[in-house]
Amino acid sequence: MSDWRLGAVRMWEKHRLEVRGLARGELPRWLAPGAPAAPAEVPVFVFHEAVADRFEAVLRFLRTNGYDTLTADELLDVRSRSAAPERAVALTFDDALRSVHTVAHPLLASFGFRAILFVVPSLVAEEGAAAAGHDRPGFCSWSELEEMRRAGTMDIQSHSLSHHRVPVSPRVLDFVHPGLDLWVGNFDLPLSALDEGTERRWRPGAPIFASAPRLSGRRAFVEHPELPRALVEHARLAGPDFFSSPSWRRELRDVLRRWPADRRGTYESEDDTRAAMRREIEGARTALEGRLQGVTVRHLAYPWHVGGALADELAAEAGMRSAFYGPSLPGAAPGGIRRIRRLPESYVARLPGRGRAGFVEFLRERAGRAAWHPEATA
Repeated sequence: MSDWRLGAVRMWEKHRLEVRGLARGELPRWLAPGAPAAPAEVPVFVFHEAVADRFEAVLRFLRTNGYDTLTADELLDVRSRSAAPERAVALTFDDALRSVHTVAHPLLASFGFRAILFVVPSLVAEEGAAAAGHDRPGFCSWSELEEMRRAGTMDIQSHSLSHHRVPVSPRVLDFVHPGLDLWVGNFDLPLSALDEGTERRWRPGAPIFASAPRLSGRRAFVEHPELPRALVEHARLAGPDFFSSPSWRRELRDVLRRWPADRRGTYESEDDTRAAMRREIEGARTALEGRLQGVTVRHLAYPWHVGGALADELAAEAGMRSAFYGPSLPGAAPGGIRRIRRLPESYVARLPGRGRAGFVEFLRERAGRAAWHPEATA
């Protein structure tokens, strides 16, 4: 599978929930033309990177139109009362990328707003030392998280312990190679049998199996460790120009084809799946509460917005009050936990108020063909 096809698989996985929500009519009525003057419930938006001019425009629009921002506990309390304030929103950030501290934090402070920050503890940077063998320039440090917590700009909650994917099939989509873009932290690289703990190592030539988020509840396919070793060794012995050859994928697939089927790997047990998911949920809470003063973790955002009945059940057992998803929610939630729908950040443009984007303008912005500038239409 070529780079663009692998990227297309990931893009579809990320956006299919939005497409499904649109198809099912699950998305809020205030998005449509002629929408009501105010949302029927508190809208929740999800950000990742904070881009200065873009995020400042969002906050200025919210302040101009009298919106308030809620913490996770406040949001859940409002939802439980079934009576939303007329103009309130929840702004959430996933992953705790460095721009949350350098861009979002000072802007939130200057506007007097708050956001909910869903943190992956195993990816938080350590001060003055390389984390797990290499530095992590893309993520906030513990001291930066503590600074934001003290300032009250960020309500810190869980985004799972490690945000990792697991192989769920013996099908190989591609191989690790130079130029492969797997985003910050190698988020899209499934955990390998050669990895220790949850650290996703970069091994040129290693297979990239069809995968799913760990908290999806799907049983992991655990490849035989000799398989990735053989592929990585083949690439290494071929020399530094191996990946410049147009035939490199064919060579690696030949190695894969000759590999004995009974030594490809095996599936973990259902008990192993539950135990691994429980570690992701409980381990994140323990780490965050242990490293950050005064933090109480009772809310969980699922990586890639993918959870389900099993994840919700385990989250409720671990004391979580709510589970944050994406634009589309699965079926009925188990007792003890509240499912929260989140919309992409660009949906802020359709909130009722002065400077609201027209529906066509909104669609163009969603397609990446235009940028929303609320001041220009105010």
